[in-house]
Amino acid sequence: MDVTLGASESYQEAPMLDADTLSTKPPRPSFGRWLLLQASAAAAPREVKDLAEAARTDRGFPKDGSPEDVSAHLHRAQASPEMHEAFERAETDWQHY
Repeated sequence: MDVTLGASESYQEAPMLDADTLSTKPPRPSFGRWLLLQASAAAAPREVKDLAEAARTDRGFPKDGSPEDVSAHLHRAQASPEMHEAFERAETDWQHY
């Protein structure tokens, strides 16, 4: 937006910045990509690592998927109850990432 100061002066108004723009934290990856990274993450819980390893070998795993996409994939694949529990733990960890 141009703002006129006087007869021949004007300046360009700077865009507004919000907290998200000022954040130094990189954008959070998709849940699917984040989960795949957990296979080699030292701090990941064992059950999440196991789920991540299974995802890495699954050609149909939704790499760019949301938690809902991954959950639907687990249901279609008839994953074990342990894998569903690991998914719930992983989703909570990802939300706090």
